[in-house]
Amino acid sequence: MSLFAALPDALLALWLKFLAEAVLHHRTGLLRVAAVGLAVSATATWFLRTVSTRIQRRFRDKSPSPWSRTWPRCRPACDHHPPGAPDYSTACRCCGQVFVLDHMYMSLFSTCGWILRLAVTIGLLMAIHPALALLARSRCPPC
Repeated sequence: MSLFAALPDALLALWLKFLAEAVLHHRTGLLRVAAVGLAVSATATWFLRTVSTRIQRRFRDKSPSPWSRTWPRCRPACDHHPPGAPDYSTACRCCGQVFVLDHMYMSLFSTCGWILRLAVTIGLLMAIHPALALLARSRCPPC
């Protein structure tokens, strides 16, 4: 769902292109299509992000990670042994990372959404001229 939510966001550039063409060439039909496209994309982006976030939170609440299920059992043992002690097991080291493991799921799909936005943007640039795909390779000058 989070990948699907990234698509209307990336299409905003296409609607802005159509809007600019309509203004430059005085085409009212294309202007209406671009305005409706912008409105639909903005609304769909907001709606899909909201629904996606709620579904992901509900999914994370319903299916906790295996570490969060073992946390109540290993927590007393972890508090009893200092981190450098030989009895400090792997489970104790991992129990401290429950937050990181839990949020890795959201981070993964967020990154995939940004990659999809980048791919759509490069595709739109290539629709203008194939050489514009080289903009994705450009780097910022060193500070």
